[in-house]
Amino acid sequence: MKKRIFPFIVALSALSVSASAAFYSVFGLSHLFAGASTEVIIMAGALEAAKLVVASLLYQYWGVINKLLRAYLISAVFILMIITSGGIYGFLSGAFAETNTQSQFLDKQIEIQTAKQNVLGGKREDLSVEKIQINKTIADVRR
Repeated sequence: MKKRIFPFIVALSALSVSASAAFYSVFGLSHLFAGASTEVIIMAGALEAAKLVVASLLYQYWGVINKLLRAYLISAVFILMIITSGGIYGFLSGAFAETNTQSQFLDKQIEIQTAKQNVLGGKREDLSVEKIQINKTIADVRR
């Protein structure tokens, strides 16, 4: 029983890693080329599927394919891996830029609130001094 389940688990985990990498790659490339995001999604999705098919073909027919075609397919898979890495980089750098922008926005809000707090603290001190002066004036008038 375990001998039949283990290959299934390995295949499922490999496909899930591949699918998640493909997802992030495709949407990362669409962020890098935002002007034509739909077209990029279609093209990158096709490239990801082709990469899996070619890698599988190489594995299954390694001994049958001649060396020239094998070299071409290996280079194609390698180039598609680089494109996938570029897409994942685009996705992650876009997420970083968005997070960084939000962080800078929050930092500016904190600076504004700190400045307001300092202004109000100064006004409070001025009002305290004014209150003391008014109380002193009232006390002088009563005498």
